[in-house]
Amino acid sequence: MLIGIPAGATADTDERSDSAPLAVEVRVFEIRRLNSDFSPIEDLSFLVDSDGAAVQVSEWLATLARRVPDAYFAQLLTFGPTPAESEAEWQVTRRDSRRAIRLRMDFSRPEPHLTGSGAPEPRFRLDFDLLRMGTTAQRIRVEGPVEADMTRMASGRDFELPLSRYLSWFRDPGDLEARGELYEKIRDRNIYLALGITFRKAEPRALPVRLRPPPDPQLAELRSPLLGNAEGILRLRVHLDEVGAVNHTEVLETTLPEVTPRVLGVVLGWRFPQAAGREGRLFFPVRTVVPVPSN
Repeated sequence: MLIGIPAGATADTDERSDSAPLAVEVRVFEIRRLNSDFSPIEDLSFLVDSDGAAVQVSEWLATLARRVPDAYFAQLLTFGPTPAESEAEWQVTRRDSRRAIRLRMDFSRPEPHLTGSGAPEPRFRLDFDLLRMGTTAQRIRVEGPVEADMTRMASGRDFELPLSRYLSWFRDPGDLEARGELYEKIRDRNIYLALGITFRKAEPRALPVRLRPPPDPQLAELRSPLLGNAEGILRLRVHLDEVGAVNHTEVLETTLPEVTPRVLGVVLGWRFPQAAGREGRLFFPVRTVVPVPSN
């Protein structure tokens, strides 16, 4: 499983005293190409006019699907929000501590005398690293302007993952039998990551509430012909309405993306009246089984 390790972020508010402070959030999506036409993804970079604050997981995936037809999509990880002032860093580490996923984002604001006129345009550089024993095995880099209340989607040929790295960094290594079955079933697919980088106005937020998922028979045995018998984890951020019903979900981490949409459908029916109007965190194991053939 993946264990999130928060890392610090520093701020230098003097440089941005004339504007509202910003926060940055990064979402990591998976794209599996189902045919040999790579053209829709070779230069996939576009802006979405949203700060992402109330966008459901299904809406993000639908946005990508319109750009890349005939593909499988899933949201794997979410990092942040973190103040976007000078630098930010996040890292998640596998249970065996040998492999990790690290994001580093640097922000720059050119000196006014170098830009010619007006306020200098702030920019960011994000390095997405797959680490093995602290050494970078693969790096994906995204650069661009900092644009408030917008989300930049980025993917392309440089975001392609070898299948062995996908399984090693985004799957639970303890489930070797399911890993082998999955390898055989998707080895002919081309797997890419896509990053959604959002800048929004930073607002004071109450600390999230840790929620305990209720017993739900719909989650006892999720049947999956693709995965077979497999175990994974799911971490969610949920927003609750005035009576404690879940009205918005965000995937913070999943190691079984094939069944995550079904789990989210179940979670949307839950209520937590003790935390009404708050933001909460949910963590629970997910298990799939081989469907029993009908006679």
